Amino acid sequence: PEILCTPLQELCLFSKQLAPPNTSIVDFLSRAIDPPSSIVSRSAVSLLKTIDALDTWEDLTDLGHHLVDFPVEPRYGKMLIYAVVLKCLDPVLTIVCCLSYREVFCVPASASDRRRSCALERAKFANGSFSDHMVLLRIFQNWQEARKQGRERQFCAQNMVNGAAMEMIMGTRAQVLAQLRASGFIKSKGPLDIKYVNTNSDNWAVVKAALIGGLYPNIARVDREHGVLRTVKEHKVQVHTTSVLNESGGTLNKQNLVERLPTDWVMFEEMTRVGRLCHIRTATVVSPITVAVFAGPSKIPFDALSDSHLEGSAGSDSEEEDVGPDQTATLKVDDWATFRTDSEAAQLALQLRVKWHSLLSKKLRSNKILTYTEETIITAIVRVLSAEEQFFGLTQPPGVGKRPYLMVPDLMSGRIDFSDNSSVDGSVSSVSSDGGLAGNRKKNDSASPNKSNFERFNGNAKNYEENPSPTPSVSSSVELQRANCASPFRYFVIKAGQLKFIDVSVVHKMWAFLPVTQNKIIQAYKGGKTVVLVFSIQGSGHFQGYARLTSDTPVMGDITLPDMATGHFFNSALPIEWVKRSNIPHHATRHLFNPYNDYAKVQMSRDGQEIEPTVGEALCQLWETIPWSSSSNGPLPHFQRAPRLVRAP
Repeated sequence: PEILCTPLQELCLFSKQLAPPNTSIVDFLSRAIDPPSSIVSRSAVSLLKTIDALDTWEDLTDLGHHLVDFPVEPRYGKMLIYAVVLKCLDPVLTIVCCLSYREVFCVPASASDRRRSCALERAKFANGSFSDHMVLLRIFQNWQEARKQGRERQFCAQNMVNGAAMEMIMGTRAQVLAQLRASGFIKSKGPLDIKYVNTNSDNWAVVKAALIGGLYPNIARVDREHGVLRTVKEHKVQVHTTSVLNESGGTLNKQNLVERLPTDWVMFEEMTRVGRLCHIRTATVVSPITVAVFAGPSKIPFDALSDSHLEGSAGSDSEEEDVGPDQTATLKVDDWATFRTDSEAAQLALQLRVKWHSLLSKKLRSNKILTYTEETIITAIVRVLSAEEQFFGLTQPPGVGKRPYLMVPDLMSGRIDFSDNSSVDGSVSSVSSDGGLAGNRKKNDSASPNKSNFERFNGNAKNYEENPSPTPSVSSSVELQRANCASPFRYFVIKAGQLKFIDVSVVHKMWAFLPVTQNKIIQAYKGGKTVVLVFSIQGSGHFQGYARLTSDTPVMGDITLPDMATGHFFNSALPIEWVKRSNIPHHATRHLFNPYNDYAKVQMSRDGQEIEPTVGEALCQLWETIPWSSSSNGPLPHFQRAPRLVRAP
C-alpha cells in the first residue's frame, strides 16, 4: 500500500493537518485500511518533536508549518531553512537533493579492485574534508561540468555514478527552489534574492552548521580512551566501508581510524545494523562549537550551563580563587551531548546559541530582512565557525559555493531542428524522404554545401549552452535580457479559451492576442528573435501545439476574429505559421520547470508567460519524441508536414 511506502515523518505532518482536534497522530493513522506499525508511528512522532516540527501536544510549530510545504523529508527541509538564514543555500540544496534520492552511486556487487578504485575516487572528491557530504556535492558539480561538455556518460561510468539519479536530483533541486520562493524565503530581487542567500556558500564550516541542524540527533561522539564511536543509543558504532572517513575500506584498525579523526564529533545520515554491528553512513566530521550551537532542541534547558571547579578548589574560601583559571563549566545541549570547557567560553557559546535560535524563530514567523544587529549575529557565527575549523586543522575545500548551471533534465534524445529554411524566392520547407522536415538553404549558404541547417542551428545552440546563466534562478530583469540575447528564440505560452479558436487559427493562419501579450511578442519579434508560441486550451490538461509569429503587422481579416483568450471580438490579428498541431498532456511536461516563472512547472503558465529558451526548446521537442495522441484536436493531418521554424529576418 502507498501509505507504507511514504516517508513516515512526512506522513505524520500531513496527518496532523487532516486529523480531527484532540486526536493524536498515531490514533489517526491507525484508522487507515493498511495502517503503519504503531511503534514506527510513535518513533516518527518522537523524531518530529526532537527536530521541533511538533510541540509537546503534537501541534505544528512555526517550523512544522514550513516543513509541510517542502517536497522532501522534514529533516531535509530544516536543513534548507537553516541554510537560508545562514546564507549558504546552493551547496545545502544540492546535498539535500542528493540525500533525498538515495541511489546516487552504482556500487558493483563484485570486483573488489573496482570497489577500491571507486573508494579512491570518492577520497579525491572529499579533498581532505573528512566528509561524505562533500563527496555528494562534488559529484553533482563535476557531473554538471561533464554534462555541459557532453561527456556525462563517461563520467558516470568512471565514477560509478547513477546518471538517471543525477537527472532526477537536478529536477528535484529546481522544484525545491521553487517552493522556497513560494514560501517567501527567497525573493526575485532585492535584499533577499538568490545572491543574498548564498553570501556564505563558499564557507564549508557554515554549510556543515546548516546540515547538522537537520541531521540531529544523528551525531556520534569519539571516545578516544576506548577508541570507539558512540551515539545516543549505541555504545559502539563503526564507520561504513563506503565512507571517506574509512579510507582503507575496512582494512585499517578501527581504533586507528578513530584516532585519525581531527575532532570528537561526527554527524551522519543513517545508522544500519548487521547482526551485532552498527554502521553509520554518509558521515562528516564537525567541530564542537558547531554541535554546541546548532544541534539539539531550540528550547534551552534550565540547567544548560553549570559551573564546577577542578579538584582542590572546592574547599577554598577565597572569592578571587573562585573566578580563577581553575574554574570550568559544563554546557549541556541535551541529556547526552555535553561539553566541558572554561566558564567564559561556555557562557559565550550559550549566548551564541540563544541568539541563533531567537533569530531563527523570528525568521520562521516573518520572512523580513534581517536587521543590522541580526546581520552582526550571523557574521559573528561565521567567524567563530571558521576559526574553530582552522583550530582543528580542517581544510576549506575550494569551490564549495560554485553556482550550478542552468540545465533542463535530459529526458529525451536529440534537439529541436529549428532550421533556417527561408529562401530568396520565399519558398518554404518540404517533406524529406524519411518523413522528417527538410528546409531549403539560403543562397548565401552555398559556400558550405556540406553543412546542413541542423548543424548550423546546433552550432548556435551550442554557443548558448556553453554560456549558460550562472544561476538556476534568473531573478533580475537584466539577467533575463542577457539570457534572451544568448538564444535566437523566445518562447511564449498562449492560452486559448475554446477549441474552436484553435481551429479558426489553423484555417486562417492568424491569432488575436490580448493587448498585453501582443505588445510583448511584438517587442520580441522586433528584437530579431524567432517568436515561438506554445498553445494550451484553458482547463484541457494539454498543450495543443506550437507555431511561430511571421510578422508584427496586424492582418485585417474578412471575418470578425475573436480574441482567442477571452472571446471578445476584434477586427485584426497577427499572422502565425503552425509548426505542430497535436495534444501533449501536461503530465508529460512535469519535468520541465520555468526559471522565468519562479521555477513553476511550464503547465502552470498564464497567457503571455515567457519560457526560458532551453526549457521552451525541450517542451517543443516533446512533439517530436512523444507519440501523437489519437485524440488530437487538429482536423488537418497535413500539419505533420508543417514547415519548420525559421529565424526572424
